[in-house]
Amino acid sequence: MSTVIKTYTDKNGVKTDYAVFGNGKKIFVIIPGLSIKPVTQSADEIAQAYDIFSKDYTVYVFDRPRPLNDGASVCDFAENIFEVLKELKIENAYFFGASQGGMILQCLMLSHPQIIKKAVLGSTAARADSNMRNKIDRWISLAESGDSEKLHLNFFSDIYSEELINSLGDNIYSLIPECTAEELDDFVLLANMCKKFCVYENLCKVKCPILVIGSEKDKIMSRVRQTELAEDLGAELYLYPSFGHAVYDEAPDYKQRLIEFFER
Repeated sequence: MSTVIKTYTDKNGVKTDYAVFGNGKKIFVIIPGLSIKPVTQSADEIAQAYDIFSKDYTVYVFDRPRPLNDGASVCDFAENIFEVLKELKIENAYFFGASQGGMILQCLMLSHPQIIKKAVLGSTAARADSNMRNKIDRWISLAESGDSEKLHLNFFSDIYSEELINSLGDNIYSLIPECTAEELDDFVLLANMCKKFCVYENLCKVKCPILVIGSEKDKIMSRVRQTELAEDLGAELYLYPSFGHAVYDEAPDYKQRLIEFFER
């Protein structure tokens, strides 16, 4: 599959990279979660994982803006993405936001509801709790120490199920990429944004059809927070009984659930 990487530069010189694949008439926007490396570096792998969409949808996958502003918030990211969508004249699109991407999507739903036809919020919440902040603080500490290997191992352990981690064994080390000091610094800024995120008091204003999907065994987003999110939005809720925070990578029927929701 042909994946194209494009860059939008706003009037302030902030650049937003995004990947495009698929040939369909419908528009599907993916906003990935917190990552240590820029997601466009894995654009081909993402396109392969979401190949089920490529016939009927044109898919846009958004990366973090650059350079990152120390004072930026999750909702500032939403505005960056909106500027790109406005430039592309994209409206009435289907959206999927995972983890931090789900937080960004919540901001879009509140500030620019006119562009959203249906939305799926995966493994996310409308506000952080102590468990999430503790996990994030551990990641931040490892990133600030410059220990990329320990950060990746800790990150993998927190987002993936124990079954997957055990199945990888020592092969997990082959999944750890080289990271620059700048990437670790950016990760710290991105992670801190998640800790400060809170929009739950405004979610009653959102009116579009929404599916909240996650896992009972998520080590980061508690069942309470995922359920609260669905209730506050009046959304459908589906929680897998197994898998981890990154259930969107692990569950074999996950993408099919998205399509079925979009096409109902």
